Amino acid sequence: MALLRDEIRTARKAHPCGAYHWFDRSNYGEHDVEPEDWKTIEAVRADGCQILPGMKHIYQTSVDGDGFGEFRARQDMHAICRKYDLYPDD
Repeated sequence: MALLRDEIRTARKAHPCGAYHWFDRSNYGEHDVEPEDWKTIEAVRADGCQILPGMKHIYQTSVDGDGFGEFRARQDMHAICRKYDLYPDD
């Protein structure tokens, strides 16, 4: 996938957190991550796994053979997914 846009935005409305999606699919649990990371994950769950209005978040658009793709993620959750290598390989 070719990345067209990679920026930090401030949410004007709620969006699902794409990073939480990948964490959830990983089947990782409390015993698989450090305690401070687990606290962050619990906070994301308390927010309904959403990027809430006013939050800074990662916004990326990309293109591949199937068309355009959009990815939005909370910065804290994105950092956890990177730390534990939870994103799929491109």
